[in-house]
Amino acid sequence: MNVNGVSPTFESSSSLKGETVTMNVNGVLYSKITNANGIASLNIDLLPGKYIITASHGTAVTSNIISVKEN
Repeated sequence: MNVNGVSPTFESSSSLKGETVTMNVNGVLYSKITNANGIASLNIDLLPGKYIITASHGTAVTSNIISVKEN
């Protein structure tokens, strides 16, 4: 599982079409369903700063630090 920004992508995406991915951003949980490419996207408004995003599906869990910059 790889996380880019707030769009986790799973390497075996063909088996994850239509699957639920749970994401934790700044202590708030979001559940998203993967698209036909196995990607679950999350669009949220965050203040500038660094955040840890944790994405999970089944027993697979990964975390990444994202940076939000001012426009």
